[in-house]
Amino acid sequence: MDYSILTFVELKRHAKNKHIKKYYIKSKQELIDLLSMKELPQSFHIEKMTVKELRVQAKEKGCRTVYALNRKQLLAFLYPTETPLPEEEPCKFV
Repeated sequence: MDYSILTFVELKRHAKNKHIKKYYIKSKQELIDLLSMKELPQSFHIEKMTVKELRVQAKEKGCRTVYALNRKQLLAFLYPTETPLPEEEPCKFV
């Protein structure tokens, strides 16, 4: 689909339907670029995950103290390349 011919409002509607986070503050060109991608970057999927989903993943990776961690710490533990690592390792392993 050629997104460049759509209006800004139509682009926002498409972005909302594709569950693109913060679509309402992006420029027209940013929306066109995002909508033209076959698959969204991993960071978009990570941002949409709930704390509950992050805790399940952390448990699967062997973290025993998942309920003591906040969202930021869980993201740093699960996706160290996407988020900066904390000074201390907040997770105890099995």
